[in-house]
Amino acid sequence: MTKITRIVTHRFPDLDALLCCWLLRRFGESRYPGIAEVPIDFWNAGDLPEGKTPEDLEREGTLLVDTGGGRLDTHVLEGDASGGPAGEDLSAAMLVARDLGVDRDPKLGQLLAFSVRQDARGQSFRSRDPIVHAIGLPGLVRGWAQINEKEDRKSLDLFCALMDSLHPVGADPISSILASLQTVGDISAGGVKLQSRTVVDRAVAHWLANRFPPRVPPSQESGETASRALARSGRVLDEPAMEKILKLAEPEFLREKFRAGENLSRELRLTLFGILHGARQQESSDPLRVETVGSSLIDSVYVREQDWFQAQEDYQDPKKKKCLKLQWGSGPVTLVLVSSTSRAIGRMARRIDRPDMVLWLNPDTGHVSVTLSQFTGRLRSFSLAPLAARFRVAECMRRGEAVPDIERIMDFGVECGWFLHQSTRILSRGSPKAPDREPTILTISEMENLITTLFEPDRKIDVSLGCPDQECTCEECAFFPLRLACCFRHRERLRGTEGMTLTSREGSP
Repeated sequence: MTKITRIVTHRFPDLDALLCCWLLRRFGESRYPGIAEVPIDFWNAGDLPEGKTPEDLEREGTLLVDTGGGRLDTHVLEGDASGGPAGEDLSAAMLVARDLGVDRDPKLGQLLAFSVRQDARGQSFRSRDPIVHAIGLPGLVRGWAQINEKEDRKSLDLFCALMDSLHPVGADPISSILASLQTVGDISAGGVKLQSRTVVDRAVAHWLANRFPPRVPPSQESGETASRALARSGRVLDEPAMEKILKLAEPEFLREKFRAGENLSRELRLTLFGILHGARQQESSDPLRVETVGSSLIDSVYVREQDWFQAQEDYQDPKKKKCLKLQWGSGPVTLVLVSSTSRAIGRMARRIDRPDMVLWLNPDTGHVSVTLSQFTGRLRSFSLAPLAARFRVAECMRRGEAVPDIERIMDFGVECGWFLHQSTRILSRGSPKAPDREPTILTISEMENLITTLFEPDRKIDVSLGCPDQECTCEECAFFPLRLACCFRHRERLRGTEGMTLTSREGSP
């Protein structure tokens, strides 16, 4: 076997990518000698060196995880590559765990099962409480990625350190976790001694005292958390992004969450609660472990809460958002187009308008993503491959570049700068995972036109995209090989209208 000298995953790493790297460092020595010490690099998602396959790279000593479409990428589902039955859903982390022979470790069982549910199936926690989602591992990882956006290695090092807290307690009973977190204690801040009412309260209070130092000496009222007293003295008590964080510290909230049904309470192992429980077990060797770990956790929650309220503000601005009802077959399809720098804008759209499709343009980077609603609406079984082909053709045409053949422009992966996820439910050009990708030169109105003509073929493609109002250029048109329904309708209208002519041979419907 070739000695592995480097691990590669994608930029802006998510839970699945980070978990792959931690598994290889923690359990990979017997399978890949020396792998715990090899460097880990971060590449644009989907990008590979010219002419190289994942297999070529592995033979050269580079092991790809959660990127590149190789044997340890989420999107390889066939049995011969994954070790499971054909069509089995497998996350990259589960593939790595199987490769290392640790997929049946009871302390990893729930985490690996969740990685499959979250990354391979697009599902998350079963709880409907937004606070649980805010403090869950996927949300925490996204927050760290935002904080360390240009320093992915910092996110990786932080995740590995926290996994060293979480893994030893990965199979602990829920009742033990609750008992551990209900411990009270003292905390000093602003020259005053306060009483923390839970371990979470202690962690939040420590974070507040350092992030928003008291402006006046803190005063703790009877039955009040130390966190609330410090938020008041730091004058951030009424800040919207602080609401969920302060609620986390309440002992009543803690008890309520752990009294939920078995499936819901078990999920709490994979949240801030489970990590802080693990940190408590390490306090004998590191007395400030809870405070250190807690600060990194609350930092993540806070930055994502700020982003959420920015999304709320942007989504209410009519200059930044447009909502369309398109008629497709027997019913409507809801399309939202929105311009925002907030990464929470898609979630905000789904919460308010419940659209079938969202097109998000980041005005700062010029990056674009098109996503479909996961489980509701009329596009549950819809593929974005036809739209990817339209966008790719339009991009090449506008840039004066040759259009690839029909098979390539319909395929997943990166083509003409546009990335189609293998699920065919995400289409993007540039993203936090591929920040170096050149922005599209298509305008948002041109992209809107390419979408609306897909669902309503009685409309025509814009003149700016090479479709004249008074004629059809047929084989000379870059869109002609796609045999678009809107193009056939356009030619039908031209046939029946005097003064409008076809300049070339038509294709058959």
